[in-house]
Amino acid sequence: MKIIKRFYWILPLLLIVGNISLLFFQNLTEVTEPPAENWSRDLTIGETNINNYPLISLNNEGNVELIEIAKDSLRQKTYNESFEVIEEKQLADIPVNKWTQIFMQEDTLLYFDYHHIYDASSKKIVTDVDKFYPLDNSLLYLIDNQLFYLDPITTESSLITTLENKFDKLVPISTEQGIKILTYYRENEELLVSVYNIIDFEAERTYQESFTVPFNEEIREIAFAYDDDKFSFLFNTEIKATNANQPIHTTYLYESSKATLEKITLNDPKGMGELEGINDMSVTYEDQKLKLLFSATGRTNTKYREAFAFNIYEAILSNENFDIYRRSNTAYLSAKPQWVSPNIISWIEIDSEANPISISSNESALINKTQGVNANDLISGLGKTIGMLSVSFLATLLATMWVIGPIFILVILYITKRSLLDRDLNWVFHLGLVSYVISFLLFKDSFFIDNIYTYAPDYLTFTGSSYVYLFVFGAIAYFCSKQAAKQNDWGIFIKLFYLIAIHILLLSVFFGPYFM
Repeated sequence: MKIIKRFYWILPLLLIVGNISLLFFQNLTEVTEPPAENWSRDLTIGETNINNYPLISLNNEGNVELIEIAKDSLRQKTYNESFEVIEEKQLADIPVNKWTQIFMQEDTLLYFDYHHIYDASSKKIVTDVDKFYPLDNSLLYLIDNQLFYLDPITTESSLITTLENKFDKLVPISTEQGIKILTYYRENEELLVSVYNIIDFEAERTYQESFTVPFNEEIREIAFAYDDDKFSFLFNTEIKATNANQPIHTTYLYESSKATLEKITLNDPKGMGELEGINDMSVTYEDQKLKLLFSATGRTNTKYREAFAFNIYEAILSNENFDIYRRSNTAYLSAKPQWVSPNIISWIEIDSEANPISISSNESALINKTQGVNANDLISGLGKTIGMLSVSFLATLLATMWVIGPIFILVILYITKRSLLDRDLNWVFHLGLVSYVISFLLFKDSFFIDNIYTYAPDYLTFTGSSYVYLFVFGAIAYFCSKQAAKQNDWGIFIKLFYLIAIHILLLSVFFGPYFM
């Protein structure tokens, strides 16, 4: 009986709590959305204090091995096929900054501090170098224009070649056919690209070609792949931002089988346009198909008030077009992706201190391991929900314009027919209600803005939904106001504005979260 007497505020409260719960679960679903079908969510397996690619690989048993770089110390972790730690050991302590590079082979650990290569066990300088190139099973370094091979066991160096031509950057890769090297040199609009084959510690130039690139396009990075008798490279350029214009990025691809340099477009697989800010590119061949891996800004639903985030993407060239897949879906800045194996990808999430190292895969073990909801997911979903609900207050303020009509009518009646307000005349109540509806119809477009129809779910944005919810919530508010007035002996003024308050509150809670 008590519940029935309080039903005039219990019913609106249940609707509000129900919608907030629905909004939370909707946001939780969005923040836990896998990056693609049959692909796992991210699994954090460690952290690193450097902004370079993490040292991660598969060992001879097929287990993932990770070198975790903390402040002035290294730890090696080994994971089984279920991606659980089965071994962890402390390695040598070395000085670490954001740009430290590391090479490890068996028990030999070498590191580079941008001036010298050090032996981690003895802390002694192996050699002074300008550039450090750690490959899968080899270590190269550059002094001026001389390229050397460093034996990681004996730490002895062998001169590979002296590069006679000028170059801006050297890109070595390790292939089944040995080490291949690409160099490029930019002068005005001319881009000179050379490819070398390393055989018995000697370099043989197998390709050289000149391309034209507009002088205002600055080369940001280049990636290189080699397979049997064919190779490919791609590079990114940037036209600097001017005044109010954003920087313009362009990606070029060269395939030796075509012998042409082409601009390529990489579209957002979850959005309507192109991926922006393409960075950290890698390229390889798999089953005779060219495959790209990179970070870029694309569509995501993991963030509040932002529809885009830096995530990891994979593109496979098929029938002259790229099939593009999202490989991470987080709200953070994902960077430095690499293939641990053909179906396992790792990357780092850039943070102010330690950068989390994450992996994702199409392996069922990792898909199952990342399917659940963890504490971070709950916090992200709750944070997004609270942020969206906070915008509802703005919606409430805008909706107060609908009160202009009732206030105007009541003020006129107060001045001219004050005695009517002291009586419980239904026609006065309904006159105020009609004036509220008229105000709603006049000013509803300031409340039902484009953002609502863009981001709100279908059950709120079908054709004529604004009128449907006007009358549905109006009927609920009318019923509650009648019950409240009966229980509390309210007059016309309180009954009318209780109805208006309930109506505005319901609309604000349901539609307000999608204002921004």
